[in-house]
Amino acid sequence: MNSELFFAISEHNLTVVGTDGTYTKPLVTNYLMITPGQTMDVLITTNQTPSYYYMAIRQFVTIDPSIPDFTNMTATAILQYRGNYTPPASPSLPTTLPTFYQLDAGYNFTSKLRSLASPEHPANVPQNVTTRMFITASINLVSYTFEGIIVNHIASTLNNISFMDPSSSILDAYYRHISGVYTTDFPDDPPSFFDFTGEDDLPSAITKPATKVKVLNYNETLEIVFQGTNLLLSAEDHPVHLHGFTFFVVGMGFGNFDPVADPKGYNLVDPPEQNTVRVPKNGWVAIRLRVDNPASWFEGDVNLLVQEALLQNSTSSTPVSDAYTINGQPGDFAACSNGTTYRLLVDYGKTYLLRIVNAIMNSETFFAISGHNLTVVGTDGTYTKPFVTSFIMITPGQTMDVLVTMDQAPSYYYMAARQFVSENPEVPDFDDSNVTAIIQYRGNYTPPAAPSFPANLPAYHQLGVAYSFLSQFRSLASPEHPVNVPLDITTRMYITVAMNSVVYEDEGTTGTYIASSLNNISFLNPEMDVLQAYYRHVGGVYTTDFPDHPSYYFNFTGYDMPSDVTMQATKVKVLNYNESAEIIFQGTNVQYTPEDHPLHLHGYTFYVIGSGYGVFDNETDPQGFNLVDPPERNTVTVPQNGWVALRFVANNPGVWLWHCHLDRHLTLGMDTVFIVKDGGTPETSILPPPAYMPPCQDPSPIVLEDFSDSVKAW
Repeated sequence: MNSELFFAISEHNLTVVGTDGTYTKPLVTNYLMITPGQTMDVLITTNQTPSYYYMAIRQFVTIDPSIPDFTNMTATAILQYRGNYTPPASPSLPTTLPTFYQLDAGYNFTSKLRSLASPEHPANVPQNVTTRMFITASINLVSYTFEGIIVNHIASTLNNISFMDPSSSILDAYYRHISGVYTTDFPDDPPSFFDFTGEDDLPSAITKPATKVKVLNYNETLEIVFQGTNLLLSAEDHPVHLHGFTFFVVGMGFGNFDPVADPKGYNLVDPPEQNTVRVPKNGWVAIRLRVDNPASWFEGDVNLLVQEALLQNSTSSTPVSDAYTINGQPGDFAACSNGTTYRLLVDYGKTYLLRIVNAIMNSETFFAISGHNLTVVGTDGTYTKPFVTSFIMITPGQTMDVLVTMDQAPSYYYMAARQFVSENPEVPDFDDSNVTAIIQYRGNYTPPAAPSFPANLPAYHQLGVAYSFLSQFRSLASPEHPVNVPLDITTRMYITVAMNSVVYEDEGTTGTYIASSLNNISFLNPEMDVLQAYYRHVGGVYTTDFPDHPSYYFNFTGYDMPSDVTMQATKVKVLNYNESAEIIFQGTNVQYTPEDHPLHLHGYTFYVIGSGYGVFDNETDPQGFNLVDPPERNTVTVPQNGWVALRFVANNPGVWLWHCHLDRHLTLGMDTVFIVKDGGTPETSILPPPAYMPPCQDPSPIVLEDFSDSVKAW
């Protein structure tokens, strides 16, 4: 996040076809330059002699070459051809990779990017601009008084305003009309004009921090010229990013922007559409956009709402959402989004790959497209045997790759999603909204009065339909994509997943709060992170006695339940490197609140070898395990009042979080940590922390020790 980068592949050309999620005219190049936060889509034809070839990156440095303070290393990966040949002693490094300070290489690449500007992908550049802004980007100083002494600290500014983070969010303050958080007088121009890119007669670099914002009316057309400056003689690139919008980069140049001459060279035909743009060192860049994405949908600061709910109510969990979105839009059924609903333009007869991500952190979700079947080909970054379905069910944090063939009569068709609710149907506390987007066929036809809604989208409480969908997943299990299911298990765990209560005392008063647990342990977040405590041998942070089994057995899915009180603790599970682990997660009916639990493991994928309903039978159920082509996942659904079995090899050393991906359950303690010990070689050992890892809190008095792999129960 602090470096622009050059990237190249030895002896292979790159064809850039997209950037920041938008198509570009295909551009053939032997390197690219990419800024922090930016994305690029690149095609590569592997047409060289089968061998090993380095992919390499290094920093593109725009600061003064006399300043040595940058990462002057070259990072590599290997492009390895399949086949029978003699591997080289060392892969070849790309000779086309520019050196650190090649300013012309960085600028030449950027200048070649263009939008498609085709009938299918038009470039709707605003021609009539209603608001113009000229914004200088500078490195400055901010002065403050400390114990009677005036001190200058480095700062950075836009139009000589160094933004000061307010104590509460601007979004919440704007929506709730809270005064005193910000002012609306961010200037359209700098306070004074001078030779911004010169070296002589530069004005004072002193700035003042303030929380100033710019207010725009809906549907205004905006032009912004960002001007780089040489204040403090510290000119460099500034990659500027705008949330919520893409914009057209209509011009770029060096020196001071000339408002008379430079606009004559604007590209208003096929400028690239981006969400991040480079303000070049001692230069300028001009962008245009239409402000048609209002920022007032949200009911408030999500973190604040969750915090208030947890503090005020001991019997319920986090707030229920008000709406869902597809690519940022709630859809036609929400008044705030009607008219700006996301649309996907498609061509009849083509097949499209949809990469679907469930970013709804408290809801499993049904998704379907009216009139169109879906072919699932991947999930959680792994291939699956293709299967055709009329809908999908996707859990929070999960990803699915789906093929859709546009084979219906050209028209408009809704994509729609709604919550899959596995809780008791008598509990009305869920988001029953339907989010929509539109599949719009290109061509000449009469648009319908309204798109058709997918009749095959399951209803909220259709458990059988959801579980039937999940049962269809299989790995490819092919020579190219083999399945390596562990057969000899060294560690077996049986983990119950439950909603519970936790009892506490406060000033002599005993209270009960809702909680959640794994094997009756509700995870207590420590003051120091477990990773650092493990690596630095810091005692008192966690214990290594997370249980392999529940404290006792009963009819987990029945109605004769034991006490629902759980223990809060920071207990972790330790695995040796290369252990083969099998875990059975058992859903329970504790508190009579059975529901699905999508569990996610960081740092690993695992094989889902079986699932079922009721209490797991350790004699009969393993007989039905799929050890041939089980799906490989990183998130698995523990079904309501059921169980799921998984296996993996612990070959990624480190400290890894296991947690329920329903955020309300994670908040309430349904998580734990797996520590996987080192394997005895540098390649199989945990990586050290960076030379300077910024602290999350005030500097710690803890003395840091050298690390050697060992684990104690402190």
